[in-house]
Amino acid sequence: MSEDSPDPIDVAIGDRMKVRRRQKGLSQTELGVALDVSFQQVQKYERGTNRMGGSTLVRAAKALDMPVSMLIGEMEPSQEDQDLLVGLRTSGAVEMLTAFATIEDGETRRALVAIVKATAALRAKHGPKGADQD
Repeated sequence: MSEDSPDPIDVAIGDRMKVRRRQKGLSQTELGVALDVSFQQVQKYERGTNRMGGSTLVRAAKALDMPVSMLIGEMEPSQEDQDLLVGLRTSGAVEMLTAFATIEDGETRRALVAIVKATAALRAKHGPKGADQD
């Protein structure tokens, strides 16, 4: 890790905070008010570029209605965890996952997964606009 890059642990904490904030429907400004910091500072926490002190971690966990241990994790995140958190950072991912989890019918869930995979494969093959040209 270079001196210029954020610590992977700080990035993972920021990812967990961002995912939970979105899950709770809070804006960065609203979380900033709860932490008594600006929304820009929340952005820095979420990117892992600024570290949170212990008291801020406790306030963040309380504002996000989660245990501190869940926010900080118990060990350095695995590559699989990091990949998952990166995916959940994508705009709309948390909302899609939340809605998906409410679908009780397994066949419907499998069909939706197939549609998303097929769309992703098509976009990868043809690019963002290529699939629209058919």
